[in-house]
Amino acid sequence: MAEGARKSDSALRLAFASGLARRAGARLRAAFRTDQGHRFDVKPDDSPVSYLDRSVERDLRNEIANAYPDEPVIGEELGGGQGDALWIVDPLDGTRNFLAGIPSFCVSIAFVRKGRAECAAVYDPVHDEFFSARRGGGAHVNGTRLSGPASGSLLSFGWSHSPNTPYRDYIAGLECLHRNGWHAWDSGSASIMLCYVAAGRLAGCAERALPAWDTVPGLLIAEEAGCTVGPTQDRALHKPSPMYAVGPDCLALIKPLLQQSVPGMPVEPMRKDDWALQT
Repeated sequence: MAEGARKSDSALRLAFASGLARRAGARLRAAFRTDQGHRFDVKPDDSPVSYLDRSVERDLRNEIANAYPDEPVIGEELGGGQGDALWIVDPLDGTRNFLAGIPSFCVSIAFVRKGRAECAAVYDPVHDEFFSARRGGGAHVNGTRLSGPASGSLLSFGWSHSPNTPYRDYIAGLECLHRNGWHAWDSGSASIMLCYVAAGRLAGCAERALPAWDTVPGLLIAEEAGCTVGPTQDRALHKPSPMYAVGPDCLALIKPLLQQSVPGMPVEPMRKDDWALQT
């Protein structure tokens, strides 16, 4: 696809994803702190899944199938297939927060072509903040362009429930951060944390093991805001992987800390165009 056609196609897809995210977010907002919003089951890994997780994801899949019938969808609750062009959706990133009545959750959607995220939409319905990005077109929140993280000592260092992430490693990472003057914070939603880095509210964020639906949309938004994101190598869509997003000015400061906490983080910063996904 020619570059001009690719940009035009990405713009149309971003508009489509934006509508999806806003409609799904409206459903979440209406159910938040209601009896409907408190209905949930427990998945085999002991994590909660709300009634709305599954219901909203089914609706997202149906709308995508109607508009792009040949493109598979990968989602948190209902799995998905593979393909050169596909969609990644998380209908409710921050389920624990949502069920507890904590206003920190969102809908996140991304379109991926040949292993690269082309556009992304993340909607926080409680605060009515809509984050979006298109590859090569920058990142925005509610129409205002984002320019990446400001200086500061607040860093998001999230905990993963993956069995491959021993508690002692996470505790050691926290100790390393605090001993070096950083303050760790976790919103309970990876997409929101990545968007906060893009918006200059956090100096950076890192997590040892997260699946694609938790990271791909937010990483593109952070990348298009001027952040360094990664790892850029061996990013598989169907298995948890480490991730980080930081500003170029503070990468050298926090890189040694993250290298001790995030396996696979490169010694040198990657170029923004290097980040690709493996399907």
